[in-house]
Amino acid sequence: MQSIDTVQHLTAVQFNKLYFQENKPVIIKGGVKEAKSYNHWSLDYLKSKFANRPVRVFYSESGYYNFNVQGQMVPIQVSFEEATEYFTSNQYNNKSYYMQQVSIPDVFPELMDDLETPEWNLPSDLINVVNLWIGGAGCVTPLHYDFAQNFLIQIMGRKELTLFAPTDAPYLYPSEAGKVHLSQINLDAVDYAQFPLFRQAKPFRCSLEPGDVLFLPPGWWHHVRSLDAAISVNYWWNRFELIPGIGMEQYPVAVLTKEINRFLEAGLPIDHQDAEGEFLLINAIGKGYVNIVEAFLSLGANANLVSTHFRPGKTALEIATASGQHKMVSLLQQYGAKEKQPNASH
Repeated sequence: MQSIDTVQHLTAVQFNKLYFQENKPVIIKGGVKEAKSYNHWSLDYLKSKFANRPVRVFYSESGYYNFNVQGQMVPIQVSFEEATEYFTSNQYNNKSYYMQQVSIPDVFPELMDDLETPEWNLPSDLINVVNLWIGGAGCVTPLHYDFAQNFLIQIMGRKELTLFAPTDAPYLYPSEAGKVHLSQINLDAVDYAQFPLFRQAKPFRCSLEPGDVLFLPPGWWHHVRSLDAAISVNYWWNRFELIPGIGMEQYPVAVLTKEINRFLEAGLPIDHQDAEGEFLLINAIGKGYVNIVEAFLSLGANANLVSTHFRPGKTALEIATASGQHKMVSLLQQYGAKEKQPNASH
């Protein structure tokens, strides 16, 4: 069993270089112990604020909350006060109860004042969703992966996670089309006759305690079990950067332009620079991603950009030419890239 990195302190620069760019998970121990949410939130505190607020809670006789299995989890509408009784008592028909993936801005907007955007996020990051998760001991979210970056913050109680790297996907038996992010495997009772390749998968095991933060990159498979009645918050977010290892180099141009447009609509420039100050267009050229370069150029990126870090002072066209990327050179010229004049400044 492998373990993931665990650190006591992590700057935004270290996070970007060591974990975000490497598409690698990390636990920041006590990463939110100064936060209002960690210091104020408990079931009693939340009940005092939202006792009569209607909430949707799922129950499951098995304790598993699997969207892949019809009827395994059943939704009920109750008051928040009643829900807290379900989370902490074993007297409710031997069923497990879980309030999953509840949008805090939509359902509990009053709690947003207790939350701060994780310190490892950049101002240009897009926060897609801020969710609240509350459940009793024994609640299990089966093996799956997410499509966005994820900060999982443990406020109360403990959770145990088993993770697998994206490269293990062939051994995890993804479900049919439309649910490829859900595994067919039950980690608590693996059927090796049905799933023989699973023996080749290499699991990582970790635990979250109150105050801990887990960074979980997209594509990392995870199975989550609550060891106690637990409160968690998660942020799903995206950064306007090129991330290795998630298949962007194979995306159709139309898909890439749609994703890039999300950032442009939020006010970010098409000639965006990464956390180290390099233009994303230059990064894509350096990596040889013709489809990504075409998407940027088609949305108005400057074909005559000059590198700041990858090849300082070199133009996009010079970088493509020097690396023998003939298709890239033609694409840049199509969008107006010109040879630099001999006496032009570098």
